[in-house]
Amino acid sequence: MKKNVGLLVIMLLSFTFAANAQLKFGIKGGLNMTKMSFSDVPENFSSSNRVGFFVGPMLDAKVPIVGLGFDVALLFSTREGRVKTDEGNKNFSESGFDIPVNLKYSFGLSKLASVYLAAGPNFFFNIDKDLKIADSMKFSKKKAQVGFNVGGGVRLFTHYQLGINYNIPLSKSATSKIIDGADEALNSSYKSKIWQVSFAYLF
Repeated sequence: MKKNVGLLVIMLLSFTFAANAQLKFGIKGGLNMTKMSFSDVPENFSSSNRVGFFVGPMLDAKVPIVGLGFDVALLFSTREGRVKTDEGNKNFSESGFDIPVNLKYSFGLSKLASVYLAAGPNFFFNIDKDLKIADSMKFSKKKAQVGFNVGGGVRLFTHYQLGINYNIPLSKSATSKIIDGADEALNSSYKSKIWQVSFAYLF
């Protein structure tokens, strides 16, 4: 009985949300600033930030009474980085599709602007090849990666949205493969930590 009542309440809340939600479609784009976090690599390795980009369609939903909402997007995304080794600088890239799903809370500063806070999971599907980062080390990139987004921003004139976001990796981006019997590469891996600056236009 209690389960049925709970299910009924959830359904009623869902129908209420859908009935009152303001749905907007839009285009979102911006910059990825990627930093690799290595585990178990030789001491001569170090990484530095580089800039990639993302762009794609998005859906934004908002319940104006309570300020809650969500957005979801399908973004073509490039993540760029550089590693310094004794053998020289090696650039790396991950190209694929980001699917961020964020719960949002908005509050208005005036009729022309509002501020929002957002958080939620991010799913990245890699379409790039594996990466040879040194003569003795090759990284096998994960085809699917999971992260968690935390961010915020401002919406202007109901159509424009500026945001900043940090993607916390919850899974490895790649793990190493041994080349020429190099045991030091056996357990190596890295994660991609990403700051994002975005701009969206909502129709």
